Amino acid sequence: MNKPLIAALALAFASTAVPPLHATAAAPATAAKAGAKAVEFDRKAYTINHKKFVLPNGLTLVVHEDHSVPVVGVNMWYHVGSRNEKRGKTGFAHLFEHFFFNGSENYPHGFREAMDDLGANNRNGTTNTDRTNFFEDVPVSALERTLFLESDRMGFLANYISKEMLERERGVVQNEKRQGENQPYGRVRNEIGAKMYPYSHPYSWSTIGSMEDLSAASLEDIREWYRTYYGPNNAVISLAGDITPERALELVTTYFGAIPPGPPLPRTEKWIPTLDRNIRDEMEDHVPQVRIYRSWHVAAWKDADTPRLALLAEVLAGSKSARLDKRLVYEKGLATNVSTHVNDAELAGTFNIVVTVKPGVDPLQVEREVDAIVAEMLEKGPTAAELARVKTRTLSDFSRSLERLGGLGGRSDVLAESVTYGGSPDAYLTRLEQLANANAAEVRAAGNRWLRANHYTMTVRPFAKLAAVKSTLDRKLLPGLGEAPDVAFPAMQRAQLKNGLKVILLERHTAPIVNATLAVDAGAASDTLAKSGAASLALDLLDKGTKTRDAFALSDALENLGARLSTGTGADQSLVRLQATSSNLAPSLAIMADAALAPSFPQDQFTLQKGRRVAQIGQEKAQPASLATRLVPGLLYGQEHAYGKPASGSTQSVEGITREDLAAWHATWFKPGSATLIVAGDTTMDKLLPALEASFGKWAAGTAPAKQLAAPNGAAGRKVYLIDKPDAPQSTIVAAHLSLPYGQPEDLAIEPVMHNFGGIATSRLNRNLRLDKHWSYGTSARLTEVRGQRSFMTIAPVQTDKTVEAMREVAKEVKGVAGERPLVGLEYESIMRNMTSRLAGRFETLGALEGAALASVNLNLPEDYWSGYSRNLKALTPAQLGQAAGKFVKPGEVTWMVIGDLRKVEAGIRSLGWGEVVVLDQDGKPVR
Repeated sequence: MNKPLIAALALAFASTAVPPLHATAAAPATAAKAGAKAVEFDRKAYTINHKKFVLPNGLTLVVHEDHSVPVVGVNMWYHVGSRNEKRGKTGFAHLFEHFFFNGSENYPHGFREAMDDLGANNRNGTTNTDRTNFFEDVPVSALERTLFLESDRMGFLANYISKEMLERERGVVQNEKRQGENQPYGRVRNEIGAKMYPYSHPYSWSTIGSMEDLSAASLEDIREWYRTYYGPNNAVISLAGDITPERALELVTTYFGAIPPGPPLPRTEKWIPTLDRNIRDEMEDHVPQVRIYRSWHVAAWKDADTPRLALLAEVLAGSKSARLDKRLVYEKGLATNVSTHVNDAELAGTFNIVVTVKPGVDPLQVEREVDAIVAEMLEKGPTAAELARVKTRTLSDFSRSLERLGGLGGRSDVLAESVTYGGSPDAYLTRLEQLANANAAEVRAAGNRWLRANHYTMTVRPFAKLAAVKSTLDRKLLPGLGEAPDVAFPAMQRAQLKNGLKVILLERHTAPIVNATLAVDAGAASDTLAKSGAASLALDLLDKGTKTRDAFALSDALENLGARLSTGTGADQSLVRLQATSSNLAPSLAIMADAALAPSFPQDQFTLQKGRRVAQIGQEKAQPASLATRLVPGLLYGQEHAYGKPASGSTQSVEGITREDLAAWHATWFKPGSATLIVAGDTTMDKLLPALEASFGKWAAGTAPAKQLAAPNGAAGRKVYLIDKPDAPQSTIVAAHLSLPYGQPEDLAIEPVMHNFGGIATSRLNRNLRLDKHWSYGTSARLTEVRGQRSFMTIAPVQTDKTVEAMREVAKEVKGVAGERPLVGLEYESIMRNMTSRLAGRFETLGALEGAALASVNLNLPEDYWSGYSRNLKALTPAQLGQAAGKFVKPGEVTWMVIGDLRKVEAGIRSLGWGEVVVLDQDGKPVR
């Protein structure tokens, strides 16, 4: 089993005076009587005698004297691991461990060869999240040379590192990574770390690093890493064996004392994350059995709970009588192996359970058993007998490790670890004492503190045995496209309530839901210039309180019915939208009617929403595309025109709006005779009308005043408006002009024309500026969908240094679509195929059906418009598209606007000579 903490403690208690086992472990009967403490711990008996020195350059030396054999265990710890790395530069600590074996400036022959030459045993180097260590057991006759070599690679390695060495060791490490990941379950550790720790936590990446970061590491990166972390003040050297402290200090001072210290290093003490929910992962690998990994975040290395959790882990697994082993392996035969361990890292630890599932057993059944056993442990804790048993086993493991001087877990290693992590060579004794003296209540309490939290579970499954079938398919032949399917549009059933409210129903019974939209003939066009923004502000407040419910009661009532209420403001219509379930339609409509017909416009909500609206206007002005859509309509139509004002209003107009203004607006425009209720979904007219009469029938009859859609009086074409946006990396180019209102014979034909010009990713405009020239991320062009005179508008954000060239390209494309480049041939076939094929999914949702019905109401479309839409669209010819383009698009009437860094682009724009150039501020007022 892999039990880092237990193993570390087991290897920690080396002493030249070893007590016999019977003196340290109480007999079972005694343990049972003791109850709280099953093992007597004699701290003095487990002390590794030592002396500690700190050199003037910061290097810490710890010496343990033992003349049993003429060997000295040398253990060099650097307090640097993968936790010191940054994202994008991972794997450096481990990569540098490899450099340490390549020799140094004054011994350019390789460290491995040197150790072979002097007869070293038990030697290696390792790296983990928190430290890098190097160790070797050497004959006392070779100690001085070993210290010379260790000091030379500490102080004289930077100039010896070469590009060739970097390439060689980088390849070795990458193959080490491949070899590890090629083992069964070899990719699990990286996945667990990445998922359990926050993205910025240094334990979230693997110690070995990523292939990309290793490949990107430069020679200077590596040298800087060495200069920062491998100074004597960030290191501990521990010597254990046939040497006196005085002689050790003399030798270490001789060889290490003149090495300059490194920079002072900031060090995070502890960072234990918490999971906000349980996380489940699955992966497939080339493994023979399903394996389940369960992990919790727990205490760090120094925490007193860590040894207690280690005992809990040992009670759960590690022997035939351990609870998980006994239940899963021996009694129920659900698993072939179970292990637990505490990974006691410096910043944070993890408690881990690993179960290898018996073939044919459901992993979820195994998880349920694990959950039950852990829950029982947390509820009742371990028994005194269980604690006595695992403590005795632990102390026995300690005894078996006492003879080792060096290597991983030897006496020199324990002392170095204790100084590095615990700040004192005796830190290991404190940890062992905590473990030995822990009683059942303390162990149970530690478990409850940490294992009641959310956890991470990874299930690794064997790859399914899959194989491709033989095929005779010729992939050089592209399958043809069938004829676009016919699209059926549901009948628009019509009715009218007694108060004049018109009703349209589109039935669709595929899901038990119903959408309803109250379309009031108002919209932003109902605003005056002085009170622009009033219509949309009033709609924003409809769901913020009624005369019978405040905003919170309204929200709760809707939620209790599974319904949603929202509002929207178009140019011509003010919309109140309801999403309801068919079973709760009637009460949901009642709440909708309450919000739409009896809003209270509460003063607190009004003040809040008004402040948010002013902030929204500021945001619109800050975004170039939004700023353009605010200002261009006023230039085309004139600011007094119904379509010339931004729907959100201006800062000045909104600040002047009062709550009474909104109430007056609502009283004027919300009239049943000027409204239509569109319903789509799982209901019938027979069911719907009674519910509507009950909810909307009390709405007093009346009609709203007619909106004044006067003739536009904006600026004629041949003008270029500029707005300065200093330091902008892009210029936003707008080309716009007034076009024709709905009601033209060519209304349908202009749709594919505009779609092909600027409505899809492969449109003419986008292909030119993005796909071909790469000057823009994306462009668009459209005809506005308003009841009155429509406008043609293109928007093209481009890189600043291509502003003038892009304007020429936009002008060229506008002329092209107007007639210079007819939509014919393959281009015609492609756009018609796109338009007709997309029809299959156009009306898939209730929202799409509502949208079509809203267009019918707003634009007064023929009754059979949508039922014949697919057939009529498919019948369009290139000549009809060309006629429509020439009628709707007028290159000679284009008004231009450019928002960008005028310091860089103004002179070039003026040189085009496209008409009078006017510089505006963000409110559309001329500044020069």
